[in-house]
Amino acid sequence: MKIPSMLYGRPGAVKSRAKKKVREVVAAREFERLDCGPFVDTNDVEGLLLVRSERFQAPGEHFHCYALTSAIFDLVSASEMFATMDAWMKWSLLDAWRFLGVLDDLTTNALNQNRSLLFPYVEAAVRFWPEFKMEGRRYGPTLDQPMGAWDVMRNLKYALANLGLTADELRAEPPDGPAVLVARLNAAKG
Repeated sequence: MKIPSMLYGRPGAVKSRAKKKVREVVAAREFERLDCGPFVDTNDVEGLLLVRSERFQAPGEHFHCYALTSAIFDLVSASEMFATMDAWMKWSLLDAWRFLGVLDDLTTNALNQNRSLLFPYVEAAVRFWPEFKMEGRRYGPTLDQPMGAWDVMRNLKYALANLGLTADELRAEPPDGPAVLVARLNAAKG
């Protein structure tokens, strides 16, 4: 998977770069103008794919996929947050690396407040699932063993539950990925 090199490094440096980048476009919500610079292939660089910030992360340099979303929360007022997050979520469903940035708890409220995002969010996860699976057990944050993609996708499970799946159906990773769950939802619709 290709991820912007600006998201790779130690937490403080990445968060600083992300905040600077987001500041350029957040007021106008023109995320399509967001230029994150050159990309690096995750096959060429070691490090975890971190989908949320934690106080205790594995030491070293990692991909801080959450950093742009976190920067938005640092820069946007509460009164502007809904409209900003709505635009951010829609922008984030277009690429695998962007999607990794909207997996954390900061974006759950956007899915809750705009229910029309639930199915597009799930569809994006299905579309990018092969890329996510190819990364193996490389997701975090974690101080123990890195996790697989299904383990860190709390928002995907939240969306699927709100679309009608039960907690039992979401407990274990489906052998063929989330596409089988979407097929189940579509079959239930008739």
